[in-house]
Amino acid sequence: MRTTVVGVMLVLLASASAAFACSLVEEPQVTTWLGTSWNDQTSGTAPSNLASVTILGEGTPIRVGALELWRVPEGTTEVDAFGRTIVLDTTPDEVAPSTPVVRDAVLTVTDDDVGCRGFSSCGTITRLSYEVEATDDRAAREQLTFALWLRREPGAPTGTPDKLVVADRYGSSPDLWTYGDSAWEGRDLWLTVQVLDQAGNASAMSEAFLVDTGSRGCATSGTRAWSTLAPLAFGLLLLRRRRVYRSAR
Repeated sequence: MRTTVVGVMLVLLASASAAFACSLVEEPQVTTWLGTSWNDQTSGTAPSNLASVTILGEGTPIRVGALELWRVPEGTTEVDAFGRTIVLDTTPDEVAPSTPVVRDAVLTVTDDDVGCRGFSSCGTITRLSYEVEATDDRAAREQLTFALWLRREPGAPTGTPDKLVVADRYGSSPDLWTYGDSAWEGRDLWLTVQVLDQAGNASAMSEAFLVDTGSRGCATSGTRAWSTLAPLAFGLLLLRRRRVYRSAR
């Protein structure tokens, strides 16, 4: 029995408007089935109770906090994912992932002349990189969905998550990232993470983590790319001039 997705893809291309100004890579957002993004080369099997973030005609609706999901009808053996096939296991997944631990979260703001190879239409590129530890009894890391809340205060998040993303297996390290807002630079920003397996079983919430937005002094790395490179370039220029002066003498 094959099941296809119908309805509107609510999270497709959301929150990444800066990405399209100069054809930057899109966020690895979950667009249909949990644990997959639009460009995933799906491999392996998924549980028989696979869940989606879009409406299924005969699927069973479930709720994870404020997030509404749909599980495939009983007896489904495979589903379509952007022209590819995801094969389902014969058994359901009923065990939630471990509580995630956030090890790092950094905001980097890059001016267009540095990050977009001179395409002025790109504007400023703002990227958040995350280091999150989480495990599951069945799903590999690349099959997990990371629900992210970004808030001004460290309290427990409410409402639906700001981002639903998977690990970017094709990107550079770290494998978990999203685009952000340049207005966040230098301001308090707290990250809370919840992890979902492919059946929609959800972990507990992580501890709220203070994102490095460049406001914590010289030890932080969440700053504009040009501002961190400028002192180094100036130092190299002075060193070069000093050597030229000595050789002239």
